[in-house]
Amino acid sequence: MAMIKIPVAKGEGAIDLDTDKVPQEVFEYAFALGMKALLNRGMTKVTKALVPNDAQRQAEAIAIAEKQLEAVYAGKIRMTGGVKVKVATGEINTEAMRLARIIVKDEIKAAGGKVSHYAGSEITKAAKDLLAADATIVEQAKANIEARKAQKPKVAIDVSKIAVSAKKVAEAEAKKVADKAKRDAAKADKPLSAKQAGKTAVRPVPGKKPQPKQPTA
Repeated sequence: MAMIKIPVAKGEGAIDLDTDKVPQEVFEYAFALGMKALLNRGMTKVTKALVPNDAQRQAEAIAIAEKQLEAVYAGKIRMTGGVKVKVATGEINTEAMRLARIIVKDEIKAAGGKVSHYAGSEITKAAKDLLAADATIVEQAKANIEARKAQKPKVAIDVSKIAVSAKKVAEAEAKKVADKAKRDAAKADKPLSAKQAGKTAVRPVPGKKPQPKQPTA
């Protein structure tokens, strides 16, 4: 017996479906409906207005469907409608994102593109989409982290001999104070002083009188 949760659009919930109780012909029909929805994704731009030529439009639609089918076979389909890949948190998410970015960059290179031509934000967005569609990346991230924790360094490292940067400590503390001041000011709905915001106050030019502020309309 295989139980599947089927979301109820207007019921804000889901019902359990026992696949063993579904007749074969109904199962095939339902499966075909689901595959139709998946394989026809990504065709919002395949319209008569954008692609007037019928033969070209049909060819583009088939090409997109074939690409979607490959994604289905590879298990790299974006899942919606209540069926989502569990999102990782903390160090697992960091490692998963690292792996996903590598995959995205490799795909760009494989397609003949240059990674340097893409904004980092776009690569990150593509990596997040990939993580949402492919649960195996998170599993690989977990395995990587477990392997790193199990592996002991061949040479002992005495971290007490690594110098702490006083500048970095001061910057971190200043940022912490500034962030807290901003949060407090936001709660009180009042402007911050230059000192509170972690900024140096503007000094007047010697011998020059400060200009009076112009009244606002």
